[in-house]
Amino acid sequence: MKVIIFCLLIMGLSIAFGLYSYHYLTISTNEMLAQTAELDHLVDAGNWTRASEHLKNIHQDWKKYEQIWSLLINHEEIDNIELTLARLENYIKIKNQVQSLGEISALEHWIKHIPEKEAVSLPNIF
Repeated sequence: MKVIIFCLLIMGLSIAFGLYSYHYLTISTNEMLAQTAELDHLVDAGNWTRASEHLKNIHQDWKKYEQIWSLLINHEEIDNIELTLARLENYIKIKNQVQSLGEISALEHWIKHIPEKEAVSLPNIF
């Protein structure tokens, strides 16, 4: 009987941790997507000074999220986001609007991809 209770407790804790992890990923993803949407607007308007400042804020927030995300998700996903941020920083620095908008779109894709990949669904289980 003790073994069954122990197994149920471990299973319950695992499910609770999974739900909390998914919730955290969803909230932080939405925050990052809101920031990238603002950056997209700034780049589209050609406001390079504010875009550069906003990108620095995104980097700061990303470092905060990255510490926790690295415990929860595949590191390849994190590397993709960091690589995209590095390219985006250079494109904004040289004021290349087309490449900057392309990298913002890629960044949004990588960020959206994470909660979709981590969601509990039949394709993700099997």
